[in-house]
Amino acid sequence: MIRTIRGMLRKDLQRKIRAPLGIAVVLSFPIVFSLMLAVTFGTGGGAPARIHLLVENRDDNFIGGILMSGLTSDEVAENFEVEVVGEDGAARMRAGGASALLRIPQNFTSAFLEGTPVALELVRNPAQGILPEIAEQLAGILTEILDAASRVLREPLGRISEAIEDDTLSITEQMVT
Repeated sequence: MIRTIRGMLRKDLQRKIRAPLGIAVVLSFPIVFSLMLAVTFGTGGGAPARIHLLVENRDDNFIGGILMSGLTSDEVAENFEVEVVGEDGAARMRAGGASALLRIPQNFTSAFLEGTPVALELVRNPAQGILPEIAEQLAGILTEILDAASRVLREPLGRISEAIEDDTLSITEQMVT
């Protein structure tokens, strides 16, 4: 039995030695893949590239402010260079001034509190490869969090929306009581 296995192994190795291209390709794959990663993301010698994200907040209410606060936090600043812009954001994107532009639409807070569908808009810079994809993943995570919060907190959000419409909600009064 062992003699048969040795014979099969010897025969297989002799065949591989006569045609080494397959072995060379298989053995070189990790090296080629590592080189591709190094070219794409850098060799690790310097700081990783930060994603330049423009944020245009057209909603000056509660939820828009919470999003802005989250996007400008220290944790996000480790990987993203977030810049708050006005209407000039689209022109800056066309000029290649950032990796992506995130627009928080007008009346975002009221739509969120009422439970009506609302969308964040992300404009990617087509001149850049991977960085806008990362910004898109961030926007996807934001929408998932907001969607989950809207579903879980539907009843309290409805009461907040009613209180805002009735003008009976005073944040400072609610914080004191």
